[in-house]
Amino acid sequence: MLKFRSFEIEDIKELYQNAIDDIVSNTSETDLLKYAEINKNAGPAFTGLLNDKPICAAGIHLRRGKSGHLWSVLSKSASNHKKTVFKSLKLMLGIVIKQNGLRKIITESRKGFPQSQRLIEHLGFIRQRHSFRDDYYFYRKVI
Repeated sequence: MLKFRSFEIEDIKELYQNAIDDIVSNTSETDLLKYAEINKNAGPAFTGLLNDKPICAAGIHLRRGKSGHLWSVLSKSASNHKKTVFKSLKLMLGIVIKQNGLRKIITESRKGFPQSQRLIEHLGFIRQRHSFRDDYYFYRKVI
């Protein structure tokens, strides 16, 4: 299992340099720090550590009506530890859902990024019939 701690804005610096998603890697550090600050302040967020180094970060933007929006950033090294990362994210997601009394979570995944879609689906999200914009799949999980 990964070790978890609260997400810190500085974690994004280490994750983005080696992110699985090229869009994250190609984004400016300034924009990523803004993204990290928004995510940290919007709801519960955590960083997964492997050998005391950030390997992933995730959280949920809390919304009204017991719902939320899942976000995550994973490093390429997460691919080398798929089962550990999946089990750890599933455990933490369950804790966050329970602690916040969530009933529905949404998220999206960029088309052409099948690793993301597999992870989201393994976490129990269902792809919706319509897409989010034209380049993203929209997912929902009802608890």
